[in-house]
Amino acid sequence: MIILRRYLYIPTSYLIWMQWMVFSITTAAALYAGDNGGRAGSFLRLGLGPRARAMGDAYTALADNVYAPYYNPAGLPLIVQPEVAVSTGILSFDRQFTSAGFAKFLPPKAGFGINVLRSGFGESDVRDADGNATGEHIEDTQYTVMFGFALRFSEKFSAGIAPQWIHSRIYDVTASSVGLNVGALYQYSPVWSFGISLKNLLQKLQYSRNATGLGDETTVDKLPATLRLGVAHHHSLNENFSLVASYDLEKTSGYTLAHHFGAEIGWQNKFFLRTGLDQYDWTAGLGIPFDTFGEKLIVDYTVILDGRNGISTVSHDMGLYVRF
Repeated sequence: MIILRRYLYIPTSYLIWMQWMVFSITTAAALYAGDNGGRAGSFLRLGLGPRARAMGDAYTALADNVYAPYYNPAGLPLIVQPEVAVSTGILSFDRQFTSAGFAKFLPPKAGFGINVLRSGFGESDVRDADGNATGEHIEDTQYTVMFGFALRFSEKFSAGIAPQWIHSRIYDVTASSVGLNVGALYQYSPVWSFGISLKNLLQKLQYSRNATGLGDETTVDKLPATLRLGVAHHHSLNENFSLVASYDLEKTSGYTLAHHFGAEIGWQNKFFLRTGLDQYDWTAGLGIPFDTFGEKLIVDYTVILDGRNGISTVSHDMGLYVRF
């Protein structure tokens, strides 16, 4: 902190905020060993988009881009330019998480966005304990489509809704359902913003099969609802550097509280470094904007050190935005 203050002008109040962040991250890393996986819809609790994931998935109060339908649809009216984005995540155990999205501001006070997600792994060989192929194949793939719409009711307050459709295929059974995400955003000042979101409301997947010799079997997987409260702070360190700090408190039905911390430092809007703590996973990444043929392209990359259940694995997330 002393070194930062020597070279950059940082108010005392902001130093207190940063020290609190460091203390909280350290404490959370030591306290939390559980996770929000293991129940239906876990792929929707991974986070979406390299910037948000690099900032520890702390994005409820920052959701002003194409990924707003996922984090907080209330951010859609804050989009300045129409955006198209694609991203792909390379996860452990050959899993993949890809997405494509589009969002734009709708004059005079609304915003619209759509996200299409694919997660899981494609058709793979089934092998026995000795590694020999059994001749069977298995697949675990989920498709999700979100439509977000939001209104800005005043200069400071906006609210939105994002219905989502999920189609899941596991082995030889499929299921589909429609759920709902809702959110609100309050911009207290140019530097402080607060967000709240409720996700996966009324969503469940019902799998049915006619197993030979066993008759009909039906399994209903209800997706746990998730409540998030977020706060974000923007600060100009000097004429060259900017800093964004964010925090999300998450409560998923049936799980303990989860904490998400994120920070981003930018240099002349030409280069961004990010880091965070996604409950217990350390995250880091960078973003580089380019001006090409009159359009703005942004390349983002994120690395996530996944430490769940004591097994350390590394996953990567890459994305490309076009603003036009």
